[in-house]
Amino acid sequence: MGLYQGNLANYYATPSLETLGGYQFISITDVINNFMVAYVGEDKILPRISRADVRFHAGRAMQELTYDTFRSCKTLELEVANSLTLPIPHDYVDYVKISRIDASGNCHTLNHCKSCPKDPLSYKQHPDGTIDVGEKGTSNTHQVLVRAGYGTGKFDREGDGDTNNPTNWTNWVEAVYETVTEHGNYLPPTAEPSNTWASQSSTTNTTQSYNETEMLLSNNGRRYGLNTADANVNGCFYVNCRNGKIYFDSSLIGKTITIQYISDGVATDGEMLVHKFAEEAMYKWIIYAILSTRSAPDPRASVFKKERSAAIRNAKLRLSKIKPEELAKVLRGKSKWIKH
Repeated sequence: MGLYQGNLANYYATPSLETLGGYQFISITDVINNFMVAYVGEDKILPRISRADVRFHAGRAMQELTYDTFRSCKTLELEVANSLTLPIPHDYVDYVKISRIDASGNCHTLNHCKSCPKDPLSYKQHPDGTIDVGEKGTSNTHQVLVRAGYGTGKFDREGDGDTNNPTNWTNWVEAVYETVTEHGNYLPPTAEPSNTWASQSSTTNTTQSYNETEMLLSNNGRRYGLNTADANVNGCFYVNCRNGKIYFDSSLIGKTITIQYISDGVATDGEMLVHKFAEEAMYKWIIYAILSTRSAPDPRASVFKKERSAAIRNAKLRLSKIKPEELAKVLRGKSKWIKH
């Protein structure tokens, strides 16, 4: 039985009906199904294991292998509006590179502004500089039991007015209460929008990059000794992970921006695809994770740990896309004196 389940006629005649290039990947569901068939059952490595456990370890393997082995790097293209902010992608973990696209389609890498946060957390303050923590909460007054005991006394249990009748006598509980007043706690400090970003984005100059170096130095020979790490005329950006936004300087208004970022590969079911070069690494990761997390030490865990490392190393080599022809071109170029 062939592994390709699509329609070959539709694949070439009407590509819109088929997933082009999808044969090089295997879904996370198929990985779990194959693992249950190959590793779980009587006379197999795992006599029994719940599918939920396998699904959990498969997801963890997908996340960890995506960072260093799969190299799942995505690119998002957006246009910077007048607010000079863009939302962080929904499956964003960390950025690789953020670039500006010119009219010819060329990429110009933006500089990351690290020295001055663009949107710090700000609290409301009193004139003396202390933080305004707001009003105290409402005070509550209630009775607290201090002492209790048992005794015997005359009590009109039947309500007939005869307290001398022994049948009306009953046990009673002596309870002593005190009135306690609990004062309310202060409210949390009031957070206010920071003026830092508003001040930097309010400039009307759209031709210069408003980072710290650009504002302090002019073009008249005063840039001698400039730190080359900050010498970037393409613009700058700042990522605020707290509020999920990317901030840009005023020179990038209306410009097209590409955001290259790392994803963990498990944001949606459709994105949970494993390259077939790394399929064996997924199986070895799952089996080692299951054996190493058992309460009773399993002596086979150390063996599968070595097999997992070997499978990951093989997957990295396969996915490195090093071609002999391309390597030969690089080596031939080593004889040239002038490098580009």
